[in-house]
Amino acid sequence: MGLEDKIKQLMKFDSVIRMPLKTKLGMLGGACAVVAGLIGYLLVYPTIVKKKELEVNLVELTAKVEEQRKIAADIPKFKKEKEELDMKLQLALKQLPNGKEIPQLLEKIGDAAVKSGLSIKLFRPQPEKSTPEGFYSEVPVSMQVEGSFEAMYAFCAKIAKFDRIVNVVGLTIKGDNSPKADIPMLKSDFTALTYRFVPESERPPETPAAGAKGAPAAPAKK
Repeated sequence: MGLEDKIKQLMKFDSVIRMPLKTKLGMLGGACAVVAGLIGYLLVYPTIVKKKELEVNLVELTAKVEEQRKIAADIPKFKKEKEELDMKLQLALKQLPNGKEIPQLLEKIGDAAVKSGLSIKLFRPQPEKSTPEGFYSEVPVSMQVEGSFEAMYAFCAKIAKFDRIVNVVGLTIKGDNSPKADIPMLKSDFTALTYRFVPESERPPETPAAGAKGAPAAPAKK
């Protein structure tokens, strides 16, 4: 740097010294503002951003904790409901005969028809049918009987009191208009439908559906 350049710098500095006090203070204030702005941008702003992120995370964590608390509070209720469903299922399973009991149950159905005053014209066991539930199967028996309305009612009342489930489905009734009959006779076609408990060794591999809850439904008397 030459002598001439040094003289110019000294003149500039001297001009600053000669400025009024208010001007000097203004320049100093502006310089301080610039420095403060740089400090805020470099140090304070990142801290503020991080604080906001932590506040958002805290809100999310608080919501999750509250949700977990609600789930934990409902666990005893869910356990009780499951126990009740299991008890109902066990009671229903007691009404399902096993394979050895089916012949006796079919014989009992036929005896109930005869004792009710019905004449059995057809008694034909049909092939056993599997069900989506898997733990029981349907055992249908095609029946055709003749008798009075009172006899048919008595038959239905008898099988409704069986320990095992027996439902009368697909019932069709035709009247006998013969003038020789003292008592109106009915011809009834129906299916006596009972159920057999299927042991696990006979069941197909399970393919549970997503989101399935609760115990499987057992058949009910109709």
